[in-house]
Amino acid sequence: LLALKSSGLQAYKDTELKQYWMPDSVSKECYDCGEKFTTFRRKHHCRVCGQIFCSRCCNQEIPGKIMGCTGDLRVCTYCGKVVLSYLQSADMGADLSSDL
Repeated sequence: LLALKSSGLQAYKDTELKQYWMPDSVSKECYDCGEKFTTFRRKHHCRVCGQIFCSRCCNQEIPGKIMGCTGDLRVCTYCGKVVLSYLQSADMGADLSSDL
């Protein structure tokens, strides 16, 4: 399972989507809830919008194939809702929404 997640992340890192990521150095708190990052509250990038969130606010997963990646991608709550809504309304939703 870990190997699958790692290969999906590597495929994501190889795409040009990462250029939109917020640099780790500029974020001291979660973009959504505002909680400060600590040793125990770590930073997580949303793979869609590139903002930095805590694990509680960035805990959704979407199928990577909709963005040309293998495996699932970690996304924030908002982006997860937008993608799910899109999948449910688009023709491709029948193929991909079962992966959620």
